[in-house]
Amino acid sequence: MNLVPSRTTCGHNLHELGVIADLQYSELAMHSKNITICFDATTIDRHHINSIQITTMEKAIAVDTSFDYKGHICRSTYYLASVYADFNSEDFQICRSKIISNVSNTLTDRLAAYHLAIAKLCETWGKSLNELNCHLHPLETVATACQTALRNAEPVLGQLFGKHGLPVNIVLAINKL
Repeated sequence: MNLVPSRTTCGHNLHELGVIADLQYSELAMHSKNITICFDATTIDRHHINSIQITTMEKAIAVDTSFDYKGHICRSTYYLASVYADFNSEDFQICRSKIISNVSNTLTDRLAAYHLAIAKLCETWGKSLNELNCHLHPLETVATACQTALRNAEPVLGQLFGKHGLPVNIVLAINKL
């Protein structure tokens, strides 16, 4: 299996930090029960970003980003198993199976594409996962409606916190927070 490292390397030290982080992520995945794999997307400064996180009762970590969720979740999981197996001189297949067995849940938005990705993931892994859905999008809808109303009330463009009027920029900053 050709595994692509999850860290972009811009130099030797950055590569070492990425490997250390990957080892920590793989250890968390190997030794935690009831892992939830969370995935979502956002747009920041007109750049679309997809991310995958591992969440346990104690920690939440970002594993990587991708455009194909099912494939990327599998590759990220296999990559973590590979890092753990190599570092601890253990069998890759055993580590991979252990990490997969530790995953119990998924957490994402209520989108048909995400549901399909989860169904395909369950099929690939041969197990059933609890499918949890995010509750933040109704809040984003309220924030968007507030921004529209505030744009009409304060049409003067500001420079603080963004490119809209001051009230809208504050709502955007709070929404991102």
